[in-house]
Amino acid sequence: KMIYFVLTNVVLYKNVMSIIEPLGNLLRRLREEKCLKIREVAAPLDMDSSLYGRYERGERHIPNDHLQKIAQYFELDEDDIKKCAAADRIVDQIVELGSKNEIMELIEKKLRYRVTTSMKQGKIFENA
Repeated sequence: KMIYFVLTNVVLYKNVMSIIEPLGNLLRRLREEKCLKIREVAAPLDMDSSLYGRYERGERHIPNDHLQKIAQYFELDEDDIKKCAAADRIVDQIVELGSKNEIMELIEKKLRYRVTTSMKQGKIFENA
């Protein structure tokens, strides 16, 4: 059972899009599994260790150029890590605004509208 658990986690890390926790939590776990200190990850990424620590704690959103470096360092898919970071930003904004259910319903309607409009215009909407 333990081997299966470890293998499952490795697969999940490689598929960032399957992880629903904040990206910072994943980055912390990846670092800790390699028994590295924050400064040992930040240095090869050419980042300040206090800044990288803020990323892990979710105190700062990670800009795309840093996401690219982090993805390469941990051998994660760059597009997936960028999507995960974007989702974290959206969730943070929704939580900040309150009325989560109302906002989610509005988002769903707006997405449906955009997909329908794109299809009518002959555009292909990814994952529609």
